[in-house]
Amino acid sequence: MLSARGEEGGSFRAARHRGWSNLKNVMSTRDNRVILEECEKAEDYAQSRYAEAMKLTWPASLRAVIERQYQAVIANHDRVRDLRNRYRA
Repeated sequence: MLSARGEEGGSFRAARHRGWSNLKNVMSTRDNRVILEECEKAEDYAQSRYAEAMKLTWPASLRAVIERQYQAVIANHDRVRDLRNRYRA
């Protein structure tokens, strides 16, 4: 989360670092299924954050932007999930 000064909060920074570390480790496996599973975890996280944001009160113009981004996150998640399912089969 960004502070009023534009700084990232510790928990977000730590989560981003863990995600990057996990992705680097997964990429070294060169296993498409494993890579897609890790990407899906990241999409799950983004989707949950947008779902929480949608519960808040926003000015109409900002809410429209957040809603469009949320729908894009859902679509991306579904694409990654579908690709992952192909590699599981």
